[in-house]
Amino acid sequence: MRSLYPDEQSKMIARRQYAKRIGQYDRQQIDKALNYMAEKKSNDNHFEWPSIDDVLGVLKDLNRKRPLHQEYKRIESQPVSLEQHEKYMAELRAILNG
Repeated sequence: MRSLYPDEQSKMIARRQYAKRIGQYDRQQIDKALNYMAEKKSNDNHFEWPSIDDVLGVLKDLNRKRPLHQEYKRIESQPVSLEQHEKYMAELRAILNG
C-alpha cells in the first residue's frame, strides 16, 4: 500500500500537525465523511486520495450547524405598558421622519 508519509518521522510530524483538528470528531463522524468522499469520488472524481485537509474540510462541513438546522429558541419578551409602547413608537417616528 502506498502511503503519503514515507517514514516514521513524517508520520509523527503529521500526527502532531493534525491531532487537535481530528480529535474534535468521533469515529462515526470521520467514517461518515470518508464514506461521503468515497461516494463523490466514485461518481465524479471530485476528490483525490489521500488528502487529510480535504477530509478535515468535509468533516467540518458535514458537522456544521447551519442556521436553518439550529434549534428554535423562543424569545421571552417583557410585558410593555401602554405608556412605554407609545414612547417607543414616538421615538421610531422621530427617527423615521428625521
